[in-house]
Amino acid sequence: MSQNLCSPAYLFSTIAVFCLAVAGCNTKGEPVEFANVCDKVNDKKTVEVVGFFKNTGSAMCSNSINSATMYCPIDFVDSSTTF
Repeated sequence: MSQNLCSPAYLFSTIAVFCLAVAGCNTKGEPVEFANVCDKVNDKKTVEVVGFFKNTGSAMCSNSINSATMYCPIDFVDSSTTF
């Protein structure tokens, strides 16, 4: 079975997804230092932080069988010189 990619339903779906993606990426946050992101004054705000992800192992997050603690070997650093 071949699907008609120019059908009105497919075209409408494609345009709708594109419009939602563009609208969602149009949010501008308030610049905040990484150390202050979790402060109470930033609750329910859109914030921006500048930094880099530092991978210290694999990209897989894991936890022990009997532990609720999640371990992720990816850290966030505010400068590329800490690599």
